[in-house]
Amino acid sequence: NVQNARPDLVVKVLTAPSSGTRGSTVPVSVTVTNQGSGDAGASRLGFYYSLDLTITTADTYSGSNCSMPVLAAGASWSCAGPIAVPASLMRRVYSLGVIADDLGAVSESNEGNNTRRKAIAIR
Repeated sequence: NVQNARPDLVVKVLTAPSSGTRGSTVPVSVTVTNQGSGDAGASRLGFYYSLDLTITTADTYSGSNCSMPVLAAGASWSCAGPIAVPASLMRRVYSLGVIADDLGAVSESNEGNNTRRKAIAIR
């Protein structure tokens, strides 16, 4: 049913180093796929630091993001570049997480699969 076609954004790949320094940046690369049956409008990919394994917008926002273009059903898109490591972070291991459509601009068939994380030791 074409009227019920909805996008489903999924972060398929997140690459980042295993450590970083407060007040600097770390290089990351992300690939997002729209595995839904409808096109996804433009949205934002946000990067967060979490003290646990669950990545949410309540975690510490890095101040870094990527602007995702319209993504057709079945299409993938990649973003790479430096992500800020806030100076306010403690020296410890965090989950560096990425959230596709972190501002909730796209109505998806599954809103619960938009994150991916990687452990990063902050110095």
